[in-house]
This record gives sequence, C-alpha cells and structure tokens, in this order.
Amino acid sequence: MNYLEEKMSYNFINMPRDLTIFISGTTSVGKTTVARILVNKCDQILVMQEYDLIREAVRSIYFDRIPQSLEYEKIMNSSTSCLSYQDLQTQSSLLIKPLIAVCKRLRSKGIPAVIEGVNICFDTLFNSPEFLQYLSETNNNYFFNLYLENENEHKQRLIKHKSLTENKDFEKIFSSVRKNNLRLHESARKFEINNTLKIDGYSEIKLNVYDINLSDDKIRNDSNKVAEAILSLFINTL
Repeated sequence: MNYLEEKMSYNFINMPRDLTIFISGTTSVGKTTVARILVNKCDQILVMQEYDLIREAVRSIYFDRIPQSLEYEKIMNSSTSCLSYQDLQTQSSLLIKPLIAVCKRLRSKGIPAVIEGVNICFDTLFNSPEFLQYLSETNNNYFFNLYLENENEHKQRLIKHKSLTENKDFEKIFSSVRKNNLRLHESARKFEINNTLKIDGYSEIKLNVYDINLSDDKIRNDSNKVAEAILSLFINTL
C-alpha cells in the first residue's frame, strides 16, 4: 500500500469536529511520532499540538512577568526527562488553564486535534476541578498513554537522543524516565479500568482512557501500528 492509499484508507471515519486526542507518555516512547502519523493518516485530524509549546509560551510570558517561587521556576525550566513524577504533576497543574484555553480555541474553530506531551498527567488532570468542568461541558475527549514495559527497548530508544547520552548523568536520567514510565502507566491503567468519575456538582463524566504497551508483540517498535490501533478504536466507537 503506498502512502496516498494508506492516508485515504482512514478518511471514511467520520471524525467529530470537536475531537481532541491527548497522548501521554514519558520520554522516548514515541508520542510525537504517533501524533504525526495520526495527522498524516487521517485528513480530518488537522492539528498536532506539542504540549511543550504550551509550556514554552507560559514560561516565556507568564513566568517572566509575574514573580513565582524558585521551586516553580526550576520545574518549569527543567527538561521533562529530568523531572520526578511529583514535579511532572506540578508542571501539569501549572499548565491546566493554558491547556483548557487551547482546547476551547480548537473546538470553537471546529478543528479536530492531537495534543501530546510528557506533562499530560492523568492523575493531575482528572483531579482538577477546572479540567473536570471542561470535560463535563464537552464531548469526544480521548486519552492515550504510551508506555514501554521492556526496559532494554526503552533504553535503546533513549540512547538515540544524543543530548541525553552525552550527559554525564545519563543513568540517573534513565532511572527517572523509567520511574515516570511506570507511574504514568499505573495512573492510566487506573482510569482505564474505572473509566467514569462521579464528582459533586458534575454529571457523571466518562473518561475515554486507553493504556498502550509499546512492548506488545503486535505493535512492537512500530509507530504506524500504534496509530492504526488508535484509529481502529474510532472506527468501532464513533
């Protein structure tokens, strides 16, 4: 199948104009690659938004103008590869308002989109009153976490990042990345199993959460298959 046929084969899916796909996962699991393939395979998905771009915008404007604690500044200025899970959650919480603003803007324009980033922490988002209110007011939000069960596979992917391998603390960084990989997986799995939330003041909120193991033999080291698995889900559910 050539590229054009591959791309056209998914265009029969009737994607809602208010669709937002969130892709979470730690460093080097292939979030950006999968997001790009989704956009390439399905013309109806028009935008891929890297969560790091939102962080950069907030960091360059908000944190330069408004005095913040040194702790928050350090967290916002640190590479996500070097952050603990607790710091990732803090970063995620600081970005909730900008994230909601971006999502609302995309929806108002009728633009189906993919938003991906390490700092999409489900524990943080699904415990935020602001984000829960946003979910209660909107439909067609889908959340995917990508994780690598196989440690050696993950290390081989990380080694491809020259900036990390040249860092004298590479092993320490890798240990942190693996811990975050596990915590993001555990969080996603929890919400995947219990996929509804009943919160006082809100109607019952259905969480479309899916946890995808990239070490699974069916999709191992193949971002195309991961993207196809995601699109196939929409064929069955939309």
